[in-house]
Amino acid sequence: MTDYRRPTTNDRRPMKRWTLIVLVSVGWLVAGCGGWNPFLPPPTPTPQPTLPPPTATVAPTLAPSPTSAPSATTAPPTATPRPPTATAPPVATGQATPNPGLPVPPGAVAGGRSMGDPKSPELGNTGYDVEQYTLQLTLDAPGRRLAGSAIIEATSTLDRLGQLSLDLVDGFELRSVTVNGAAVQTAYRDNKLTLNLPQPLRQGDRFTLKIDYSGPIRPIPSRFVQFAEVGLQVPRDGTIFAISEPDGARAWFPANDHPLDKARFRFEITVQPPLIVAANGVLVETKAMPDGVQYTWEMRQPMAPYLATVMAAPYDRLEGRSPQGIPLRHYVYSNRRADLERLFANTGAALDWFSAKLGPYPYDEFGYATVSLRGASLETQSIVLLSDQMLNEGVLVHEMSHMWFGDLVSLSSWADIWRNEGFATYFTTLWERRNDPPEALASAMNDIETGLVEHQTDYPLGNPPPRELFAPDSYQKGAWVAHMLHRQIGDEAFFNGLRLYFERYKNRTASRAEFEAVFNEVSGQDLTPFFQRWLDQAGLPTLDVNWDVQRTDGVYSLDVQVCQVNGLTYPTDFEVVATGDGGSQTLSVPLRGGKDTRVRVTLPFAPQGLASDPDERVLAREAVQQVQTLSPCP
Repeated sequence: MTDYRRPTTNDRRPMKRWTLIVLVSVGWLVAGCGGWNPFLPPPTPTPQPTLPPPTATVAPTLAPSPTSAPSATTAPPTATPRPPTATAPPVATGQATPNPGLPVPPGAVAGGRSMGDPKSPELGNTGYDVEQYTLQLTLDAPGRRLAGSAIIEATSTLDRLGQLSLDLVDGFELRSVTVNGAAVQTAYRDNKLTLNLPQPLRQGDRFTLKIDYSGPIRPIPSRFVQFAEVGLQVPRDGTIFAISEPDGARAWFPANDHPLDKARFRFEITVQPPLIVAANGVLVETKAMPDGVQYTWEMRQPMAPYLATVMAAPYDRLEGRSPQGIPLRHYVYSNRRADLERLFANTGAALDWFSAKLGPYPYDEFGYATVSLRGASLETQSIVLLSDQMLNEGVLVHEMSHMWFGDLVSLSSWADIWRNEGFATYFTTLWERRNDPPEALASAMNDIETGLVEHQTDYPLGNPPPRELFAPDSYQKGAWVAHMLHRQIGDEAFFNGLRLYFERYKNRTASRAEFEAVFNEVSGQDLTPFFQRWLDQAGLPTLDVNWDVQRTDGVYSLDVQVCQVNGLTYPTDFEVVATGDGGSQTLSVPLRGGKDTRVRVTLPFAPQGLASDPDERVLAREAVQQVQTLSPCP
C-alpha cells in the first residue's frame, strides 16, 4: 500500500506495509461482526467455547468466591425482594414520535417525549430525574422469556407535572403500572410508555413508579449499530447477556434511555442453575428461590441506562486486587479459565496506571465477564462484557479505559462519540507503548494515519451520520485528535485537563462546549479553531512539502515550502528533518492558516532527503518532493 506521506528516497524510516491492529469497539469493540472494517484484516474465527455441564462453580484459586454456593447469603439485602413477573421487546425505529393521544390531566403539564439530543431524538424524556432503578426479573433462558418488575424512583423537575413517558420498545405485556402504589392511566405505543400521574407533582416531589411486565427475550436492530443487535439476548448455548449501547436498554426494561439521566441500579435477577449471574456493581446477596437462584447486585454510583447489563452462564468467579488495592472480580467460562487467568494477569497494573493518569478508579470493583458474542465487547460499567472471541490485552485495556471515557463522564449527545472511542483507542496505544521510546508512539500513530489517509470519509468527526456512530473514524480519527491535542498543549496540560474533566463532571455528562472549555482553561490557549478544524470539517488536510537547495561558498541554503489543501485553520508548528552525509537538522515550519508557507535555513552539509512530521503532530496526507525551484502553490 502506498505511503503518500514519505517517499522512500526522503523517508526517515523504511516505508511499512500497513497492518493496523487497533480494534474497533462499542466501547463497542468490534472485530469484524457483520460489517466491513477497512482498518482490520478479516477476523480469524475462534472456536465457540463448549460450556461445562451443569455442575457447581469451581472455587477460584485467586481468592474465595461469594457466588459459588447458590443458597449462601453474602450480604444482607438492601430491599425486600418482590416476586418477579416482566417482558422483552420487538423492533425499534429511529423516529421521534408524536403525542400518543393520552390527554394531559386538567391543570397539569406533560414532560417531554425526547431528551432533545439531535443525534437521537427518539431517546429520553424530560419532566423527571430518575434516582434509582430496581429490576426484579426472572430470566428463563430455555424458554427465552423474561418476567418481573421495574421499580423506578424519581423526582419531578417540573411544577404541576401530570404526565410523563418512559422508553420501552413495543411488544411487552404490561401487567400493571402504578405510581406510589396507585394504578394509573397509560398509553403504550411508538416505543414509549406514557402515563398520567394520580395527581400533579411539584418540582422536587419524589415518586415511585412500578411496572410489572413480561414477554419474550429477543434483541432488536439499532439504527446506530451495524454489526450487532442490542438488548437482552440468549445465544444458542443457552447463556444470557444484555448489550444496550446506545439504544438497547429500552429493549429489556422501561427506562429514561439517554445518558443525560443517570441513576443508581439494583438488579434482583433469578435464573435456573447452572447459570450464575454477573451484573454491574457489587454482588450483595445470593439465595435460593422457588423458581431458581436469585442474585442481587447493586451499582451504587450513577450509571447511564445503556451501560446496564446482566450476564448469566455457568461461570467461575476469579478474584484478586490491583497492586494499589482495587478489588477485582471476573466471571469466566470454566473451560477457558486457565487461559483467562493468564490474560487477566496485567489487569490490576493497567487499572492502577489509568488511575494515576486520569484520577482514582471510580467504582467499588472492576472485572470482565465473558459472553458468547461474535466479535463485539462493551464497556458495561464496572464489569466489561467481553466477547469470548476477543481475548487479547488490547481489547481488555480499551474497554477498561471506558470506565473513565464514557462511564464516569458520559456524553451529553451521541454526536460526540469520538470522545469516548477516540480517547479509549489513544489510551490503549499509550498503554501498549508505555515502556518504549517516544519513537514507538510516533510509529503507532503513523500506522493509524496511513489507514485514515487511504479511507477518508465525507462527514465531520463531530457529527457522524447515525449509522456511522461506531465506524472506524470514531476510533482511529478520534484517537488522532486526542493525540494532536496532546502534542498541541503538552504533557502537563493534557493530563491535568483530563483529570480536571473527570473531577468536574464525574457521575454526570459533559457537552462538547464543556469539554473544550476545560482544555482552554488548563492550556491557557483558545483551542476553538483546533476543535473546529477537526470536529466540524470533513476529510483530511493535504500537505505538499516541496524543497530545493542552493550552494554558495560551501554553504547550503535549504528552502522548504508547505502547500495546504483543506488545510489547518489553527496555528501549529510543522516539523521536517533534513538529512545528508554531514548529519541532520530539524526545521519548524510555522503553519498559521495560509495556503503557502515557506522557510529558509542554511546547513553545513548537503541535504539529500527530507522527512516530514517525524513526531507525528499533524494528521494529514503528506507528499514530499525535491524541486528545481519553488513555485507558488496551486
